[in-house]
Amino acid sequence: ASARALGKGNSPFAQALEPSKATFDWRKVIRSGFEAGMNSAGYDRQTYSRRNRRNPEGCLLPGWQECAPKIAICFDVSGSMSAEWRCAIMAESIKLASLYSARVYWVAHTDRVVASGWLSGEKGALSATQEAFSHTGGTDCQEAYELIRKSGSFDSMIHFTDCDVGPWPEMPSRKLIVAGLGLNGGEPRSKIPERAKLVRIETPL
Repeated sequence: ASARALGKGNSPFAQALEPSKATFDWRKVIRSGFEAGMNSAGYDRQTYSRRNRRNPEGCLLPGWQECAPKIAICFDVSGSMSAEWRCAIMAESIKLASLYSARVYWVAHTDRVVASGWLSGEKGALSATQEAFSHTGGTDCQEAYELIRKSGSFDSMIHFTDCDVGPWPEMPSRKLIVAGLGLNGGEPRSKIPERAKLVRIETPL
């Protein structure tokens, strides 16, 4: 009340009471990963509502359409994210998986893979959160990326990490978004893959 009486953030006292804000909204980061997956060329199901590109005229032959994008989400649980952030990100992923009819595969890693699986419903997300986020340790995503590569062909992948990785593995999916978390938005210790996109998310971790 005293801070509000002094003005809308004009005084040092009022500004000190303002909650810290991310440099980029983490929800938008997750959504952009799903949208990137939707934009990938897909061959999941034949349909007569889309003409085959090799058959522009004459008899209508079925084309192909994307109907179930596959998204991978990688969590660095070496201590770079609080439990509240981890649970919130997992919950948002479940919501978007339902919205986009997407299949979501998650991997949690320290300097090794500590847990992984396919997200399936709220109960699945809860058990995944409890299983994955009870670990801590160093940071190395080599094993996590290799597991994702072996688990299927993914349209896009989002990696939440403090970026203390080196050297960075090759991209295990068609598109990769590196969500750098930290006080300054996560500064990679080594060069990220060439076609990957880095988004810095400033967090009070």
